[in-house]
Amino acid sequence: MTTIEHVEKTGQLAAIVEYSGDAIFSKTLEGVILTWNAAAEKLYGYSAEEIVGQSVSVLVPADRPGEIDAILARIRAGEAVDHYESVRVRKDGSLVPVSLTISPICAGGDLVATSTIARDITARKRNEVALARLAAIVESSDDAILSKTLDGTILTWNAAAERLYGYSAEEIIGQSVAVLVPADRIGELENILARLAEGDTIDHFESMRVRKDGSFVEVSVTISPVRDASGHIAAASTIARDISERKRTEALVRAHDQAQEASRAKSEFLATMSHEIRTPLNGVIGLTGLLLDTELTVTQRHYAKGVRSSGEALLGIVNDILDFSKIEAGKLQLEACDFDLVQAIEDVADLVAESARAKGLQLVAYCSPEVPNALRGDVGRLR
Repeated sequence: MTTIEHVEKTGQLAAIVEYSGDAIFSKTLEGVILTWNAAAEKLYGYSAEEIVGQSVSVLVPADRPGEIDAILARIRAGEAVDHYESVRVRKDGSLVPVSLTISPICAGGDLVATSTIARDITARKRNEVALARLAAIVESSDDAILSKTLDGTILTWNAAAERLYGYSAEEIIGQSVAVLVPADRIGELENILARLAEGDTIDHFESMRVRKDGSFVEVSVTISPVRDASGHIAAASTIARDISERKRTEALVRAHDQAQEASRAKSEFLATMSHEIRTPLNGVIGLTGLLLDTELTVTQRHYAKGVRSSGEALLGIVNDILDFSKIEAGKLQLEACDFDLVQAIEDVADLVAESARAKGLQLVAYCSPEVPNALRGDVGRLR
C-alpha cells in the first residue's frame, strides 16, 4: 500500500469513527483516554478537549472500582470483550447503562492500547423492565392468560391457566389449543382463529372449555391479535375467566324470578277463584240461616245447624287459604275459644254420616273418657 493509499484509508476510517452513532474512544493500557468521537461526547457529556488525557475511571461508578482492571486483564489474556453490559457515569453525574465492545490495539505485534465501542442501552433496559413487569402481572393475574400461534399452538401459559384448566405449562406448551375445546365446539375455534388472522378482537366471548380431568368449565374469553415490530399479526393472546359461579348465580336469579312469577300467577288465580268459592258458601250459610227460621223438627234443626256451622267453618278456612300472603308470612290467625270436644266430634260425625251411609259404611264417633271435654282452641279448624 502506498503512502497516499494509507493516508486515504486512515482518513476514511477516522471519518467512520467520527460519524458513528456509537461512542468510540481509545485509551492506553493504563486507562488514559487517547481519542474521543462525537457520539462519545453526546453519550457521556464530555467534549474531546475535556476528556482526552484523563483516566477512563472518571466514567466508572464508584461501586465498580475493579471493573477496568478486570477488562484489561481479559484483553491481555487474548479474550474478546463483546457486548459487555455495565453502567457508566456521565459528566452531569447521571448513570447510563451501556453495552461495551473492547478490542486490543496492537503495533508491531505488541498490545499498546485498547479501543472501546459503547452503545446506550437505556431504551432496551427500560423495555426489559417493562416486559418483566408485564410478565409479572401476567404470571400473578387471577385470569388465565395464554398465547398461541395463528394455527392454535400454545406458546405461553400462566399460573392461573394451570389452576383453571389443570395442565402445567410443561404439559400444554406446544400442544394445540383444541385440547381445551369440547368436541362439539371445534367449529367455534376455527372461526375464532380465522377472525384473529383478519385482525379482529373477540371481547368477552362466553363459551365452554374442557379441563385436563375432562370436566367442563364455563369461561368468558377475550382474544386479541399480537403484532410484531412490523405490524404483522404473529400470534394471539387469550384472557379467560371462570364464570361458573356467575352462571350459577344467574340461574338462581332466573329460578327465583320464575318462582316469583309462579307465585304471582298463583295469587292471581286464588284471587280470581275467591269469588267463585265464597259466593256459593255464603249462599249455603245464608239459606241455612233462613231454613232455621222456619218450623223444623228437632232432627231437621240439628242437621241445619250442622250445615251452617260447617259452612261457616269452611268459609273461614277458605278465607285463610285464599289470603295467600298470610300463609307465606306465617301469620295464619287462630280464633281460640272454649269448646266441648265431644260435641265437636259429634258435629263432624253428623256432617259425614250421610256420605258414609250412602257407601254402606257405619260411622262410629268415639272419644276416650280420659280426654277432657272442656278445651280451648280453634274449634272451626279442628272440625
